[in-house]
Order: sequence, then structure tokens, then C-alpha cells
Amino acid sequence: MEIDYKKYKLQNGLEVISIKKAGEIFSFNLAFKVGSLYEEKRNNGISHFIEHMIFKSNKFKTAKEINKIVELSGCDINAYTDNNHTVYTGSGLKEELFNLLGLLNEMVRFPLFTNEEIEKERNVILSEYEMGLDDTEELTYRELSKKAYKKSKLKHSIIGEKENIENFKKENIKPYFDKYYRPNNSILVIVSDYSHIYVKDNIENIFTSWERKDLDVYKHKFEKNIAGIYEINNKKNQSSLGIIYSFNIKQEEELPLKILNYKFGVSTNSILYKNLREEKALVYDIYSDIDLTDGIKNLYIYTQSAPKDIDKVLAEIQKSVENTKKGKSVSDEDISVMRKAMKYSIYEILDNTVSLSSLVSDLVLSGKSPDNFIDELKKLDRISKEDLINIANKLLKDPTVMILRGK
Repeated sequence: MEIDYKKYKLQNGLEVISIKKAGEIFSFNLAFKVGSLYEEKRNNGISHFIEHMIFKSNKFKTAKEINKIVELSGCDINAYTDNNHTVYTGSGLKEELFNLLGLLNEMVRFPLFTNEEIEKERNVILSEYEMGLDDTEELTYRELSKKAYKKSKLKHSIIGEKENIENFKKENIKPYFDKYYRPNNSILVIVSDYSHIYVKDNIENIFTSWERKDLDVYKHKFEKNIAGIYEINNKKNQSSLGIIYSFNIKQEEELPLKILNYKFGVSTNSILYKNLREEKALVYDIYSDIDLTDGIKNLYIYTQSAPKDIDKVLAEIQKSVENTKKGKSVSDEDISVMRKAMKYSIYEILDNTVSLSSLVSDLVLSGKSPDNFIDELKKLDRISKEDLINIANKLLKDPTVMILRGK
């Protein structure tokens, strides 16, 4: 199995990955290498603020005109900001691909950042900030990150501090935008039925005049989490629990960790779900997730329970971790099932234009080949139970735990 792709750079440094996939639907991801880890405490949240402002008026069109063009095209265009990246996504009927990219070209190169629109969008972002405070999981993760790290910018939230959001002005926003919104600091992934040559010709016509600007390459330094159990009183009826394990692992250790994480906390057949939901009936839901971005590398566990049960929940999670490290929770049959599940997940991504462009974007941004997931597919059959036990013993130790104890 393989994907039909071409990877190249324009003269201005814009890295392009064209993936040819039969069908009438296109999808693209235009990703900039800038996120909350690039910020200082004084401007934490500015990457996310700019993401919002990109959809406002620019040199050529008003915000209303942008919205109308997108609406009439029948396409979808969206964006998100994370620790390392700000990503603009689009999908729709293939005949609209280059029209939408032309629109996005204007949006990410020529925003006006008018005072009126900044003030208007500030209220929207402050509302989003307040919603995050009402989101128990989001609040748990914020407090957990503050305790887990001493110096790492992972202590920063992506949306930023309220005081910063209230005070961002054009004189703060424009220099930051000018620094990072450059072609040589971005990656464009396109999935469509068009030939690679046709895609390249159109991309050059749209983006060639975009001027590059040299900038220092930011590399986030890995910091091991600070082990400990922390607690905050919460006024909600439920208690919540977040756990972080961080680790600086090699690339060849990532696949065993992905399989381990799937078995440990991803599906309804996971170790955590079976133990805490089905057997002990302590929680409604529980899951684990991993972030293998360079400089971050962590595994995160989250759940909620009744306040009277939260200490039992933590004890059961700790027991599940120890049983996994001893090999009690993983069988050869489990390994076989996990291989099938991961293969299914990859095949499902290959069949979905939007998922494929998103995955390839993530891979390339992390320095991997666009078809890295196919290489992993070939290696799946060589992963053994011992590999999972070894990786569990190496990585699942000295966690940071945050409890938000409800009333």
C-alpha cells in the first residue's frame, strides 16, 4: 500500500505536499509553525488571537465578503491553534480548491487588524475563555500543566491569560504576525484528484509573490514533569482527575507506545475502561491520549467521578498501571486485536480526504515522511507483548496528578 504524493518547496520556502486521491472532494491544511510554545508570559494567547483575526477584513475583502464567498462555494474553512502550530483547514468540491486557496492567500498575507475588529473579536475570545473555565476537563488540564512543569511553556494555555486577551492591540499583534506568517515558516498539504503538475502550477500562481523572511527556528526543550499529587477544591458536583507522564523517547519507541496507549485507554475495550467503568462502576468515561510532538512527549489520562469515589479512582488507575507494567493486563490475543484496530484506523484515514490531509500535515510538521504511517503499518506485525511491557516500565512512572475535588 502507498499514497501518491509529491513534496517540493517553492522558491519562497513554502513547503507543499500534493496527494493525489480519486474523488470529487478536496482537503487542505495550511500550517504555520507558531503556537503557544512560541509565546512569552506577557503575550501568551497572541497566536490564538491572530488565528481569529485572520477571518476578519483584509486588504482586498471585508469579513462579510469572505464569509459570503465561502458560503457560496459550499466549502468549509476553519482553523485551530495548538502548542506548536496554527493551522487553517479547508474542504469542498474539487472545482473550488484553487478559488478557496486564493481567498486564504489574501487572508493570511494581508489582514488589516483594524481596531474596531480587534475589539469586536476580543469579546468573542473572552467568551471562549470563560467557556473554558466552565469546561471541567479544560480547567483540569490547565491546572495540571501549571503543576507539571517548572519552566516549560507547556504551563501556558493556548487561549492565553485573561489579562493578555483584554489588552492585545494592533501594535502587539502586527509585529508577531509579520514574524511568523511567512511562506518559509509554513507547510501546505493538499489532497485532491488533480495531477501533481496541475496542483504545482496553480500553487505557484497563487503563492509565489509571498515574500520569505528569515527567522530563528524555535525548538522547544523537553522538560520532565514534576512528580506529585495536587488538589484543588471545585464547586461542581463531580470531581475530575488528570494525570501526565512525560518522557523523552526515541522515534523507534513511538509505535509500541501508540499500541500500548490504544490498549490502555483509547477504546471501550481498554484496560482503564474495563476496570473503572465495567468492573468497578466508578466512572462513566475514562481515556488516555498521547502527544508525541518534539519537546512535548507525554501521555495524559482524564476522568470524572463522584467526589466520594475520586480517591478510589486514582488508586484503581495506579493499580492498572502497575498491572500493565507487570504484563498482567496484556495478552498475545490483545496484541493481535490492537494490530487489527490500528490497521483499521489507518485504512479509515486513507479513505477520508479530510483525515488524510490532517494526518500528513501532522507528520510533516513533526519532521516525518508524509507516508510514515504506512511504514508503521508494515512494522505492526513485529511488535510483541514484551515490547509493550518494556515501554510501559520505561515510561509510566513518576506522574503528575491533579484532582479537582467537587463538593
